[in-house]
Amino acid sequence: MIAKITRGTRAGDIAAYLHGPGKTAMHTYRDRDGVEQVGGIVIGGTLAMRGDTTGRWAAELREAAASRPEITKPIWQVSLRCAPEDRSLTDAEWRDAATAFMTRMGLEDRPWVVVRHADDHVHLVASRVTDTGQVWHGRQDYRQAQSACAELEEAYGLQTAPRETTRVSRRAADHQITRGERHQALRTHVPPERVELATVVQACAARAKGGGTQGFEAELKKAGVEFEANRATTGRMSGYKFGTGRVDEAGQPVWFKASQLDKTLAWSKLAQVLDAPSPSQRVQVPGKGLLESKAKYQARVAEAQAEATWRRHQQIGQAQQAELGEVANWWAKRNETDPRLIAYQQQLLEVSRIRQMMARERPAGPGRVTPVQQQKSLRPHVSRPLHRDTGMER
Repeated sequence: MIAKITRGTRAGDIAAYLHGPGKTAMHTYRDRDGVEQVGGIVIGGTLAMRGDTTGRWAAELREAAASRPEITKPIWQVSLRCAPEDRSLTDAEWRDAATAFMTRMGLEDRPWVVVRHADDHVHLVASRVTDTGQVWHGRQDYRQAQSACAELEEAYGLQTAPRETTRVSRRAADHQITRGERHQALRTHVPPERVELATVVQACAARAKGGGTQGFEAELKKAGVEFEANRATTGRMSGYKFGTGRVDEAGQPVWFKASQLDKTLAWSKLAQVLDAPSPSQRVQVPGKGLLESKAKYQARVAEAQAEATWRRHQQIGQAQQAELGEVANWWAKRNETDPRLIAYQQQLLEVSRIRQMMARERPAGPGRVTPVQQQKSLRPHVSRPLHRDTGMER
């Protein structure tokens, strides 16, 4: 038996949904003659509404909730669904099971009803607020519901559904899967695809410790995991994406980013694991001699470890220098071949030429003499004959 809990504000909306045709699946019930009808029927509860198919009970819950208007979600609702392999419970059995469930939850003295749908599930709707204004908070309602379902399974001989304490649920919680994936895992008893893939990839990373990307990719191939390395045009590594070989409706492979599988597989952390010294690369120090003091032995171990650390850092530095050299070579070639950079350089040259021309033609400020004016002032003045009518120089 699986319980799904929701909280709401308006009792009328919940009643309209439970007694209506439904959204994803058709709501049906059987009347007294055994004829299947559309909607839901009340089969129990603290309200005298047994047999109601219209949702008149919503007014009772609305009246109780009105005593504490500051409570934002006064309506509490849970659906109890049996497994497909379980037998069909009668109305009387569902009524007794619902009463035991509400007593286990601490809601037996609240206004509540039981609405049945089909043969496999019922809905329990209650007001968290009593007529006297007392509020049921239900801080651990989900955990209590799991325990109550386990008791009902044992009492009525039903199939045992996986709980949050099962291996599937714990692994799902560790990998932060979605609610849909968690519910699917609880129904099918199979961990989600991302969880299984993350477990395999983490195992490959542990076996390839200290072996770099080549060792890691070799382990992935042995495990049958598909992968693609995310590398920039400079050749710089930024991480991986993994797949199981599954394709979507369009026939395209489905990939999972490393960060989607697990935080430990992000490249910033995975690179540290792959570059760490493997057990074969660790310092091998002979055992303590019979005549060697403890202080000398510890000093010898510290010296060997320091030397191994220095060598390791030297290897990392050489690898980084090689990577920087590749980046520099790529940048130099890019400057020579990239048409965008060539056009930009030509644009800069053209702007420089225009600025030089503007500087030569810039007008002089007050009190300043340009070189052209200075040359004109140095020219000797030559007098010209006067016009006989105007008296001005010709």
